[in-house]
Amino acid sequence: MQRLKSQRGDALILLIGITAALAVMTTTAVLVTVNTQHATANTRAHATALDFAEAALSSGALAVQTQAWPSANGSFSASNLATAYDATYTPSGPNPSGPSLTTPIQVYDNQNPVNRSITWDQGSPTSATTPDGKLWVEATATYNGQTARVRELVGQVNLTGSFLVPAAAIYTDGNVNFTTGGGDAFGVTATGAPDTARAAAIIAGGKFVGNWNTDLSPNGGAATLAVQTNGTVYNPKLGISPAVAGTGGVAPLSTKMTPANVATITAQAQQGAPTQANASGTVVAAATISGNTTYGGANGVSAGDVVVNGDLTMGAGTRYFHSLYVTGNLTQNGGGTFNASALYVGKTLTITSTSGTCQIGPTWVGQDFVVGGGPLSIKTTDWTGGAKYGTTPGPLYVVGNLNEPNGGAYTHVWGPTYVGGNITFAGNSSQILCPVMVTPGIVTTGGSGSFGTVAQPMVLLGLAGPTAHTMQMSADATFTGLLVNMDGGVNLDNDGNNQLPNNYSFFIEGAVMATGDVNFTNNGNVGYDPKALANLHITAGTTTTSVVTGTWQQLSPNGQ
Repeated sequence: MQRLKSQRGDALILLIGITAALAVMTTTAVLVTVNTQHATANTRAHATALDFAEAALSSGALAVQTQAWPSANGSFSASNLATAYDATYTPSGPNPSGPSLTTPIQVYDNQNPVNRSITWDQGSPTSATTPDGKLWVEATATYNGQTARVRELVGQVNLTGSFLVPAAAIYTDGNVNFTTGGGDAFGVTATGAPDTARAAAIIAGGKFVGNWNTDLSPNGGAATLAVQTNGTVYNPKLGISPAVAGTGGVAPLSTKMTPANVATITAQAQQGAPTQANASGTVVAAATISGNTTYGGANGVSAGDVVVNGDLTMGAGTRYFHSLYVTGNLTQNGGGTFNASALYVGKTLTITSTSGTCQIGPTWVGQDFVVGGGPLSIKTTDWTGGAKYGTTPGPLYVVGNLNEPNGGAYTHVWGPTYVGGNITFAGNSSQILCPVMVTPGIVTTGGSGSFGTVAQPMVLLGLAGPTAHTMQMSADATFTGLLVNMDGGVNLDNDGNNQLPNNYSFFIEGAVMATGDVNFTNNGNVGYDPKALANLHITAGTTTTSVVTGTWQQLSPNGQ
């Protein structure tokens, strides 16, 4: 009996042990299950956060690709970036929070080390102050306590190609007004015949106001230009009275003549800076040159690189230089001429009260360039026929004003030209051949000069500046090529007397573009001529912005 009781105690102990083991195993299983579920929930939350971060990054990168990049000390619009961020989430889905309510997407320079306060393209990983056309776009998303942060580079690449002029006799952001006089606009074909198919148009972001002379034809026949406006159209000559609604759909001029186009054309015009004259030539006293009417020898046999410290005035005679570098003012008068393979003038260049031909090579002028007298021809060709330019005119760069106030006849042949100040042409019986001329200043023409030809048309580009200004094209001067004012309107107050092949009179043969109003206040005509425009020798810049392949990164939620 004693043995049986002992056996019953052993069985109880065994039962208690088994029960305890089962309890421990059950608790462990519960803990493992809970931990696994928690880990799985965190994984799912992090995956969701990463999905949203990547979606926000894509939207942010797209916003950066489609907006203008900020200048120094600027930044992308926080509201636009926030809109791009919010647009990645559907109303029914989870809505993770970003690093802040207003800037969940960040854009900053690709500096090394990272500095998120530099929100424009200031430098690069290897040079803090040399822009490289790249910016980081970063997006952060938090969901159920899990945060994901990703970024990638967006880069800009500048490409060049031929500039395609829109098929428009006039393209303006403002109005087209035929206020007084018998001025008109028309289109012709490449052969000069009236373009009754109306391949080109007058395109205005504002309204079109014609008068009883505005038949849009070179010969009183059928209209040769379509009219497209965002505003109203009034043209009693064609029976459009009262005014009617326009076609709409006119895009800003900046979509045709883009900032990249303007920058590329400006760079073409600025080829004359820095100077190509030799600042280390032989120093010669001004009096030595002024007193020798044949300085440089007959036909320049003994010409050299010359430096004059101070002012230089030359009168009668013909002088030759290879490079001429004058630190002060340079004046040529008294009926004389001079020739140089390259010219630098630290202050004002004046060529007046003289006649003949001056070949001055690529030229840089530190203040104003003043032309007078005549008959006179100033060419920026290299008289030596040097290897760099040959017989092609070199560039002209004028820091100040370009002023041809009177006189004539003139025949000027210049390469790409940039004028930092105002441009005034008022000479008579003049012709200026120049492929491209760019200025941020005021342009005024008068007299009876002409600019460009059908074979050698000209681009005259007015740059945008702090104060809007109007190009004033007056008197009997005529212009062949593309006239552009990106800082205002154009006044056409002219009796233009040049003739197309079929004796159609015009003032502008080519096209006019402006951000302001184009006003006709006299009898000048604008004739859209595809042949002249096809001969323009200008390139256009196109900026392509895209994500840089292979730069996607997943960052630590709290690190750099």
